[in-house]
Amino acid sequence: MSGIWIIFLVGILLFIIIFTLNNVTKGPKKLKLHRIEIPPLIDERYSEFLPLKSKLNESLSPDFINKVKDRVLTNHPTWTENDFDWRLFELKRYFILAKILKTVPMFSEEVDEIWHEMLLFTKDYETFSNKFYGEFLHHTPNVEIVPAPNERALFDWMYLQLFEPTANSRLLWGPFLRHPLEPKLLENFRALPESALSELYFKEAEVPQRTVIQLLKHDIQQAESIKHDKNEEPFKRMTSDNNYTYLLPAMIYFSMYETNDYQEEMDHLLPKETSHSSSTSSGCSSFACDSGNDSSSSCSSSSCSSSSCGGGCGSS
Repeated sequence: MSGIWIIFLVGILLFIIIFTLNNVTKGPKKLKLHRIEIPPLIDERYSEFLPLKSKLNESLSPDFINKVKDRVLTNHPTWTENDFDWRLFELKRYFILAKILKTVPMFSEEVDEIWHEMLLFTKDYETFSNKFYGEFLHHTPNVEIVPAPNERALFDWMYLQLFEPTANSRLLWGPFLRHPLEPKLLENFRALPESALSELYFKEAEVPQRTVIQLLKHDIQQAESIKHDKNEEPFKRMTSDNNYTYLLPAMIYFSMYETNDYQEEMDHLLPKETSHSSSTSSGCSSFACDSGNDSSSSCSSSSCSSSSCGGGCGSS
């Protein structure tokens, strides 16, 4: 009888070992993106931003994109064309933000993977970078682990102002609106003139930058008005991913007046399926731009889930 038990226990142990090894060899679970229509690159409410879309598409040649696509799908045999197209689409949005702001951490390892593959086509990438930015956009390893909730909050505000979010946007970037804007930034936008804000946060004093400044100043003024109105329920719970933009005034309001309870207050407004999701407030691959070849900061895709990089553009 004891022999049968030994065989039984050995069988269970072997099953556990084989099951564990099988899961290890499978590697990380593939992110399942929805098969939904890709929206316009930039929200067409703001016509002043549309030239950025045209310039970006003109700077990324079809030949370059096709070479990147072939390489990515070869190196990621489980990815479909839909997987590639969505990651490229979100990388294009990142590139637009990097054209406007001095510093933009990369908060998605999935999106960053496309950027890494682009860099391997050195001359094509350099041509794109010079055409779109007027200088070289660097992306180099950085092993420093630094959480970046303040940068993530500004990223969310900018992203949701300029772009229409989708269910795939949330899957690739992580939950939006999980962190308040920092008090110093809000005070600067409340009190400083456009020229000073351009110097602090933006690349160049162009129309898109001025529009962003005016939009954030307007949101701050709206939050102040709501505070004075003393409406007990000034905001309503959103019903879908497409309604995130309507919560930007709430983001500003709770960042200004309910900082300690920000996440709890936003949980009441976000869809129930996302309100308790964990947020990706760390990032990597922040960029540096200059006309030379010396890199200053960024990180590898393997560290995107845990680090943030400083950096800016040499034109500032």
